[in-house]
Amino acid sequence: MYTCDAGDAATSCTVEVYELPVNIVKPLQDTTALEKSRVILDCTVSNPRCSIRWYKGSNVILPSERFEICSEGCYRKLILQHVALEDDGTYSVQVGDYTCSAKLTPSSCIRLEKMGTVHRLTLRQTTPDMSGVVEFASGKAKSQAQLRVVDLRCAAEPLQP
Repeated sequence: MYTCDAGDAATSCTVEVYELPVNIVKPLQDTTALEKSRVILDCTVSNPRCSIRWYKGSNVILPSERFEICSEGCYRKLILQHVALEDDGTYSVQVGDYTCSAKLTPSSCIRLEKMGTVHRLTLRQTTPDMSGVVEFASGKAKSQAQLRVVDLRCAAEPLQP
């Protein structure tokens, strides 16, 4: 209760403060990962003091050798060490009444080789719908290339004499 006393006059009131509900400001994003790589699923919440819960499907994820759960201010992340094909699935994060989810797709069709400072990215079993910009980042270095996949079974025509 707050009271203001000014000589012969006085007034008082009660102030009630309600905390806004926590929500997800930046949701999780679908991710395709190299098999045996390290993947970070991340989101941003509206309150740095809130607690969240991570799930794979309907199963709660707890910290372990394979899963690291981090909170840095409003930034939340789930780190998967050494992604395997069985990690394929839908991952979600719940904060208060809000939930968001994303699909993790481990791929054995992508191969990454490191030879000194050179990185080689090999894409196997490509299809025309995979055409587009391919982006690669390693540390602070970033590169991108335009990938064009042509279905040779349909594109090849016999040469005319």
